[in-house]
Amino acid sequence: MNDLIWRVADEGFWVGTRDGGFAGTIDQHGAHFYVRNEFAEYLGDYADFDRAQAALDAQPGRLPRQPEPEPVTQPIAVAVPLAEARREPVLRRVG
Repeated sequence: MNDLIWRVADEGFWVGTRDGGFAGTIDQHGAHFYVRNEFAEYLGDYADFDRAQAALDAQPGRLPRQPEPEPVTQPIAVAVPLAEARREPVLRRVG
């Protein structure tokens, strides 16, 4: 599925979604329809709503969301320098 779905957010302002994510907007001012993509980048000024829709529809779709990585459940090993691991504790008598 890659079709845009349009909703009227306010008079003269439409929001497009694609695959459940934000795709862009069309903002009408007088006879002009200004199009911005999902990153708010300006795509152009069109004379009618159909051409404005087509401009956003021609944009590539969003990249699929990557799955969350699995949490680390294994203990993490700590490296100890070999010299320290072999060193015997030194006990000294005081006094």
